[in-house]
Amino acid sequence: MDKSSHTVADLYRCRIHLHQFTELPTLLSLSVVVENSGSLPWFCRMSDDFFLGYRVLDAYSKEVLKEGRHKLFAQIVPPGESAQCNFRIQLEELKTVDYLIVVDMVREHAFWFSEVSGQAFELVVGQSG
Repeated sequence: MDKSSHTVADLYRCRIHLHQFTELPTLLSLSVVVENSGSLPWFCRMSDDFFLGYRVLDAYSKEVLKEGRHKLFAQIVPPGESAQCNFRIQLEELKTVDYLIVVDMVREHAFWFSEVSGQAFELVVGQSG
C-alpha cells in the first residue's frame, strides 16, 4: 500500500503505556513509554513538530483545567519504535477533587493524535478514586 492511500489516522497513531506514576496531594509525576504505531516517523527536535501532550480535566464536567507539552527523549521515533517521557503536573491551583488526566501525542499547530485516530491514554486521579 503506498502512502497516498493512507488515511490521517493510519499515519498518526500511538500507543501510550504508563511506566511509573506517583501521586502526591498537589503533584503528579508520570513516566510513559510512547510507541509510534502509525506509518510516518516523528521528528521531535524542532519547535513545531511532535510532542507528548497532556490535558487535566475535571473528572465529572470534563472541563479542561490545564494542558501542557513535553519533549520525548528521542530525536526521531520511526514507526514501530518507542520513546520515553518523564513529566510532572502541578495541581495545587486546581480546585476540583477528581481529575481525568489525558496523555496523547501532539502534532504541534495541527492536532492531537486522538482527534484523528481516537486513541489517548486516560487516568483518573483524586480523593474519591
